[in-house]
Amino acid sequence: MTTKQHISKNILVNLTGPYTVNCTSKIIELLTSHSLNIKDMGQAVIHKSVNFSFLINVSSEFEMAMMLKDLVFGSAQLGLQVRFNVINEEQDLNHLEDESDNQFILTLLSKSLASKDLGPVVQALKEQGLEVMRINRLSEKPILNTSASNDRLCIEFILEGKPKNLTDFRSNILEMLRYLDIDIAFQQSTPFRRNRRLVCFDMDSTLIEGEVIDELAKKAGVGEQVAIITKQAMQGEIDFNQSFERRVKLLKGLPESCLKSIADNLKLTEGAEKLVKTITALGYKTAILSGGFTYFGRIIQDRLGIDYMYANELDIKEGKVT
Repeated sequence: MTTKQHISKNILVNLTGPYTVNCTSKIIELLTSHSLNIKDMGQAVIHKSVNFSFLINVSSEFEMAMMLKDLVFGSAQLGLQVRFNVINEEQDLNHLEDESDNQFILTLLSKSLASKDLGPVVQALKEQGLEVMRINRLSEKPILNTSASNDRLCIEFILEGKPKNLTDFRSNILEMLRYLDIDIAFQQSTPFRRNRRLVCFDMDSTLIEGEVIDELAKKAGVGEQVAIITKQAMQGEIDFNQSFERRVKLLKGLPESCLKSIADNLKLTEGAEKLVKTITALGYKTAILSGGFTYFGRIIQDRLGIDYMYANELDIKEGKVT
C-alpha cells in the first residue's frame, strides 16, 4: 500500500514560450486539478510571447510529483518551456522582508526609446542598489507598421532595495534629463501614491513650450540680461526669489499690450490637452503651480480646463508693468 508523505515545499514554476488563445486558463486548470496553495503569481505577454510564473506550496510528495508531471506534459502541448525551483523558508522570508517599505516606481516616457537613453538609467539604479523586479508597459501597444503613428512609449519599472542616497539619485536623474531624450518620474510605492486624486503642473516649459519671462524680456529689450540671471539661478549661484526679483525689475515699463501679444502666441506642449482631458475624465482635479505669472496662467487654465491656478501677479499700472 502506497503512503503519501506529508511535506511543506514552496515551488517556483516558470513557463515561457509562444502565447496562444486560452493558454493561461489551461495552465490554471492544471493547477486547480491538484491540492495545493498558490502563494504568488504573475504573467507578462510581449508580442505574442508569454512569461507565466507562480509560487505554490504543496503538502505531499505524491501531490508534488503528480502536479509536476501534469505541468510538464501540459506545457509541452502548449509549446511552452517549464522550469521548477524549490524555495526554502529562509529565502521566502528574505523576499518578504525586502518588499517592506523598499519598493519604488520609476516611470520612463519617451517618443522612441533608444538603448543609449535606457543605459544610463539602468546604471544609476545599479549604483543605488535597486533591483528591477517587474517592468510594465503603460502606453498603447506598439504599432509595427512603420507608416502608422507610433510616437510614444511609457514604461514602469517596479524596483526593490534600499537606495544608498536618494538625494544623489534624484539629482543624477535631473542631470540625465539634460541630455537624454526621455522624461523620468521616481516615487516610493505607497498607498498614498496609488490613491492620489490631484495632479499639479508647472506651466513654463511643461504645459507650454518655452519660458514666458524670457519672451517678456525680449520684448523689453533685456533678453540677454535676463538669460544671464536665469543661468546663475540654474547653477545655484543665487536662489529663485533673488533671480525672480532681479528679472522682473528689468521688465519695468513694458507695455501691457506686449503681454497680450505673447499670450496670443503661447504654444501648448504636445500631448498637454490630451493628458489633462484624460485625467479629468478619470475624476482627478488639476492645478497649475507656477513661478510664472497669473496673466498667462489664467489663459492656459481656460484653454485646458484646469481646476486651480496659482502663480505670481504682475503689477500693471497705467498700461505698463511696474
